[in-house]
Amino acid sequence: MSSSVKLLAVLASVTGAVAPTVAFAQDDVYGYRWSDDRMRSGIGIGTMLGGGVARFTSEEMRDVVSSDIGALWDVRVTVGSHIPLGIDLSYVGTIAEIDALTGAQTGKLLGTTVEAALRWNILPRFAWNPYLFGGVGYQRYDIVDDDGTFGVAATGVASGDNSIEFPVGGGFAFRDESGVVLELRGTFRVNSDADMVLESPLSRSFVSMSAWSTSASLGYEW
Repeated sequence: MSSSVKLLAVLASVTGAVAPTVAFAQDDVYGYRWSDDRMRSGIGIGTMLGGGVARFTSEEMRDVVSSDIGALWDVRVTVGSHIPLGIDLSYVGTIAEIDALTGAQTGKLLGTTVEAALRWNILPRFAWNPYLFGGVGYQRYDIVDDDGTFGVAATGVASGDNSIEFPVGGGFAFRDESGVVLELRGTFRVNSDADMVLESPLSRSFVSMSAWSTSASLGYEW
């Protein structure tokens, strides 16, 4: 209790006046602070495991995968979930069936992404915390179950590709007092330089591999 509040209480007891009601900042779950004494880490550190679905934004890319929607799984570490700005470090995997442009070969398109993102916690001290994030990552795509016949020259689809991607999106986290966390999030990943799938068998331009995803995660924070 501050000295000014103590003084008001003393004056009230002497004069018989009613002391005013004071809302203490340290109990304000809607406040913005750079530490949270309720967390053992002081800032909120959590690990999350989840899954969801992913879809390419390009119609041309969706034409070469057998299904518009692919499977997604992810592992994430958040540093600073109870302060205004935190960091998300994530591994994301995806898989979908893919066909060569010639129609003769099929395989599975396996995506592997490692990314880091700056995260703005809108209600960092509240049990229900919406947040926004943006960052950068490395993305690798490989054709698996391939007998070696996939190649840009022969099929219009390369057997693998490396690229840089930029994840942006938002999420919603529920944090229980026990430390259990449930999150829902949506992500748009802008792929900057993919050169895996030609726009057509005779083209020299490559299809965009940007994609969106939605996922749910369960984890624990301390």
